[in-house]
Amino acid sequence: GINMLSSILRRRPSFRSIRTIRQPSTKIFKQTISIQPMGIKLTRWYSSNAVIDGKKDKKKVGFDAKYRNFQNLVTEYVRKGQEFKLNTLLETTLENSKEPWKIYTILVREYGKARNYSKVDEYVQKLVETSLNAQNYSVFNVLIDIFAKLKDQKGIDDILALMKENGIPLDGYCYSSLLLYYCKCLDEKKALDILKDIKSNNLKLNFTNLNVLLEMYTKLDKVNDVEEVRHMVEKMNYKRTNFYYNILISFYCRRGDTQKAEDIFIEKINNGLAPQLENHNSFIELYGRTDQEQKMVEIYENLKNHHEQYGIDSQTYQNLFLYYFGKKRDTDKINELWEDSKKYNVKLDSTTYSSIISANSKSGHFDYVEQVVNDMQEKNITFDTYTATALVNFYGWIKKDYAKFEQMLELFKNVRFTNVTYMLLLRIYAYQKNIEKMEKYLNILKQTDTKLRRYEIEYIILAYNSVNNEEKIYEYTNMFLDTGHPMNVGTCKVMFEVFIPRKDHRVIDEVLKNIKERHLYWFGLDENLRRIFKDRNEPEMEQEWMQYFKDWKPKENNNL
Repeated sequence: GINMLSSILRRRPSFRSIRTIRQPSTKIFKQTISIQPMGIKLTRWYSSNAVIDGKKDKKKVGFDAKYRNFQNLVTEYVRKGQEFKLNTLLETTLENSKEPWKIYTILVREYGKARNYSKVDEYVQKLVETSLNAQNYSVFNVLIDIFAKLKDQKGIDDILALMKENGIPLDGYCYSSLLLYYCKCLDEKKALDILKDIKSNNLKLNFTNLNVLLEMYTKLDKVNDVEEVRHMVEKMNYKRTNFYYNILISFYCRRGDTQKAEDIFIEKINNGLAPQLENHNSFIELYGRTDQEQKMVEIYENLKNHHEQYGIDSQTYQNLFLYYFGKKRDTDKINELWEDSKKYNVKLDSTTYSSIISANSKSGHFDYVEQVVNDMQEKNITFDTYTATALVNFYGWIKKDYAKFEQMLELFKNVRFTNVTYMLLLRIYAYQKNIEKMEKYLNILKQTDTKLRRYEIEYIILAYNSVNNEEKIYEYTNMFLDTGHPMNVGTCKVMFEVFIPRKDHRVIDEVLKNIKERHLYWFGLDENLRRIFKDRNEPEMEQEWMQYFKDWKPKENNNL
């Protein structure tokens, strides 16, 4: 509150002087400021040469909107919606300012950040009016910058039209803002149009312009254009920065071009720039994706040995988990990395937590999953789609702890589920034979035209079979048969369980056809077949199938 503001406002003069005291043997003045009726009292020091409203004046204290104190107050009042305090502040400052457009510029910028567009429009009108009257045209270039940062294309177009109408030229600052905006929007055509305007107006491209171009081309994955911008930087002999090199290293790492990424990294070091954590993370991701585990481990060990210098962050572990979970399925290594993250006090993101949960769920390390969940709750990590899906799978399907599963669902009520999660919930409730909840998720999936997989259809058929719903049994059986998908052992078992008692030989014959075509066998199949052929009174067919069992041998790579 006031104490914080006091420390911020202790550098430059502002508002009205209540008391100014000359300090002995110095040219420094002490100033006490009071803003009523807000009740804020501040003490400041300023030199006798302080510039106030464009004039050197040690007696009268006016206001210059460049001062950080005003911006901080406006930011505070706008953010907190304290309109009364803001209006009181504006009355004081506008009364004493000879350059009101500076005040309006700050207001437009702050209300823009707060996304209060009605206030933006109000103060833009006042800003334009005062600036045109004072023939202060530079403010229009500032407005272009403000609207570009707000990604407000209409605002940009309106100001450009107004500038054209009044014959106000764009300056280098304005072109830079527009170039940055179009590059951030990945609008290559408009960005190149701005480049042409810059050249036609004999303005020089600065290093920042080239950096934003470079970043745009890396995001558009245009290698030739990236290299062209690099050549321009070298030709203009600009001093390269960490930002420049980091863009390039990250780009070539994403592309999997190990040699190019390493060459640029070496160039960066040779130019006297130190390695950064961002570079280490890029190479960890690259080496993991290209199966260069030894190099990846070396970088991680280097980070651990010099963590005070480089640091370790959540991105480091996200890239490592991507390799050890996504590729290696190495649960022990995943758990070791999780322990490391706690040692280095790194707050992991929810995606990384979902990898830990999934890995330990599939490995049967149930206690470890519980520890991860507790850790997330203690650290107030928000459960997202990925962690929610992993935990739904763990409690509802793998562990089948339905009480905990329902508790988790209540915890996830504000989480946005995907069709993968809905499919999982459908299967869990179908397995439980909970028809009402199963149909709830069936309807959600139907609304998004999601095609059911064989796995889910099997459990739906078994669920409806448990309540003897003939209509639904045949609806989903026909749905499966119409797809033409081959049956595996699990599907054949479901079909036999449901249709042998019903003596539906149309479906049974489809199953028998699949068994022979796919060379399937499972323990208990012979008993199923004896029952079928006994019901059909076909002893010859029974003998033929018994010979099938006698001759059956597993085939290599046979997917049962």
